[in-house]
Amino acid sequence: PPHLSPFVDDKVEGYIPRQREVLDRFAEEVSGKIRADTAEDAKAEGGSLATGGLHQFGEELRAESEGLWHSEYQKKREDVAAAKMVTEDVGEVEMEEVKPQRPSEAEEERLRAKALMPKKHKRLLQRIENAEARKKEATTRLKKKAQANAS
Repeated sequence: PPHLSPFVDDKVEGYIPRQREVLDRFAEEVSGKIRADTAEDAKAEGGSLATGGLHQFGEELRAESEGLWHSEYQKKREDVAAAKMVTEDVGEVEMEEVKPQRPSEAEEERLRAKALMPKKHKRLLQRIENAEARKKEATTRLKKKAQANAS
């Protein structure tokens, strides 16, 4: 395919893959031939492109050496960024730690039994549970409408 061929000029073809743009920008910065608009963007972001990429790579490498999966690391970074945005918008906000609720003994037993079920029975149980959930949702919706009409 042309987008994978080293002999095709991307600009002539009319499509420049995102990764090619990133690599070209990085090569320009490393060689010292950085474009003016790219330099301004990098300064606005708080550092150069190469050092920013190396810094992120170092953080990811440290997280990996600690035994953290990439998806967990990304989620952690997103949570930190979201918390940072909240504190910037609202000011000083204390974040409470929310502990995940552990299922009760009966719930655990039900989950274990469900795990041992054949696929056919799991699907049947899933359909039954979904039907019950739809019925509950419909009744709550009707109750809300009745309250709105009564008011």
